[in-house]
Amino acid sequence: MKEIDRIDNYIKGESLNDSKLVLTIRDIDNPEIVLEKAKEIMKIISQYAYTNTWLNDEEWKTTLPVWFVESMTLKTSEDRDRDDNLWHFESWIESMYHRAWEWYSSKTSDSSIEITIKLLNIPFIFEQFLYIFYAQGIPMDKMSDKDDIYGFTQYG
Repeated sequence: MKEIDRIDNYIKGESLNDSKLVLTIRDIDNPEIVLEKAKEIMKIISQYAYTNTWLNDEEWKTTLPVWFVESMTLKTSEDRDRDDNLWHFESWIESMYHRAWEWYSSKTSDSSIEITIKLLNIPFIFEQFLYIFYAQGIPMDKMSDKDDIYGFTQYG
């Protein structure tokens, strides 16, 4: 099954025997809404990932949700200097192009989200994925991950 299909169909925390990273976002209000916004972005990215159809930066600005694009494009370099978690839009797009992972499954509870990421290569970059949640107002200290390679990481 392709990544774009798993985003909507693997919603019960389906497990994976390959190398993986499990991201947990905890103590949040409205986890279903937060997850839907993340899925919206990832389904768009997934349409173009690992193909010869990757968009240019300007095309991405009109393809991704306005709220998400503006979370980066309305920030200044000074804003990014003050907040290490902010991304420059073009850098975020470039890192998604080179991500070396795919969405595998997700699940929610009353106040948390768990997403399993299938690792395609090592090293892998996934901090740009965390930004999808940070841009929704989720503090980094509410996010943690566990992977098969390095173990457990708490952010924030």
